[in-house]
Amino acid sequence: SSRLTVPTRFSQSFLRTRSVFSPNSQSTANGSSYSAGGGTTRSSSSRTSRKSTFSTKVKREPGLSDSSYPRFKHGSPVEHPTLSPRVRSLLNRTGNEHLTEMFTRQEIDLEVLIQMTLDDLEALGVRGARELKLAM
Repeated sequence: SSRLTVPTRFSQSFLRTRSVFSPNSQSTANGSSYSAGGGTTRSSSSRTSRKSTFSTKVKREPGLSDSSYPRFKHGSPVEHPTLSPRVRSLLNRTGNEHLTEMFTRQEIDLEVLIQMTLDDLEALGVRGARELKLAM
């Protein structure tokens, strides 16, 4: 009797196939996506179980103990990267002052700068990459 209320644009064979793949077989036959209360209780229970397994997984994971970081203080401020004075003066002398912030963010020090090729420097937007390499 419920099949009579189904919209005519769906064929009966389609609805039968659809009900096989539907998570709730009654949902398609009735034309509604969720049965009254059935779907919502299931999703909330799975959500809570997922939360509990996540928290236990975190507890069980072998992390580094506090003793391996004797100098670590809880709540200590984050150390922000600074640009070495030599790199800063190199950038200033070669007319690349505009790159100081980016070099600081990327933590590019003199060691890294020495290893970079001319192509690397040009890709970063360094003006006169060859002069910068010679100045080092």
